[in-house]
Amino acid sequence: MSQPQRGPFGFRAIEERADGGAGKVLDALCDSYTRTLLDPAAAAKVVYNSQEGPKFLRKTIEKAEEGGRPALLAKLTETRGGKPVFKRGDRLFDVPPGTAKAVAAAVEAYGKTAKPSAPSSQLAVKDVVGKLTKGIASVGMDRYLVLAEGPTARPADDLVLEVKEEAESTLGRGVGAEASPFSNEGERYVAGARAVQGDPDRWLGWTRVGDRDFVVREQSPYKTTVELTDLEDGDQWQKFAEVLGALAARSVSRGKGAAAARKALGGKEQEFAHAVKRFAKDYAEQAKEDYTVFKRSLDK
Repeated sequence: MSQPQRGPFGFRAIEERADGGAGKVLDALCDSYTRTLLDPAAAAKVVYNSQEGPKFLRKTIEKAEEGGRPALLAKLTETRGGKPVFKRGDRLFDVPPGTAKAVAAAVEAYGKTAKPSAPSSQLAVKDVVGKLTKGIASVGMDRYLVLAEGPTARPADDLVLEVKEEAESTLGRGVGAEASPFSNEGERYVAGARAVQGDPDRWLGWTRVGDRDFVVREQSPYKTTVELTDLEDGDQWQKFAEVLGALAARSVSRGKGAAAARKALGGKEQEFAHAVKRFAKDYAEQAKEDYTVFKRSLDK
């Protein structure tokens, strides 16, 4: 059986592995989303853990629960000169001393934006490195990892904080900066996360380095992803889509615009599904075309 391909070929992977192709998977996604969003009681009950949910999802959650903070610190840090520091290499790199100093100062001052607030003494910075970005939306944006003092002086509970540059939202560019109630783009991001996630990262907050805005959040020791190779047939692909649809609907249901979203969607479920499928296919084709152009540029 062929292995699913990532990146711009994710849509092709669905076509190859999901019985009935991407259409049925997208139908499952849209149906799960609309059913959950239109039923507030159902949205409130959407929970997945290592005991509930599809087998591939339970496996992913179990994997996340195995490591914890000690495993994350062992992976990312080492002791040098008697002090814990980040391991350079593998996407982590040194930054100029002036930059490291500015980032450290911004992190030590950001604690008041977290909930509950954290005293600067608890956020004493031990090391700062740059981090190569992964997401398409983050290309060209600065991102740092900061090793900070945890709740105690023991290195075993040190915090790994990600400091990620946050640019103006696409919507903001359309309506104008004067329409935003936020003076910091990181604050805008945090407000949205707290509105839809319900129980976001304890260390989520915002800061500013120079004249640029940043989001601060913990590099979660429990973060992992569903492996596409675990989705062996169409039934599993559809269950995966149902999970994504339900989680997306739960997030919308927690936001201030939930009632408006239900009103807009009610009675238009089929129209919504058609629009999502059309967008998904167009996006996949555009991604493949962009990737082809990118590869061609490397050969020049």
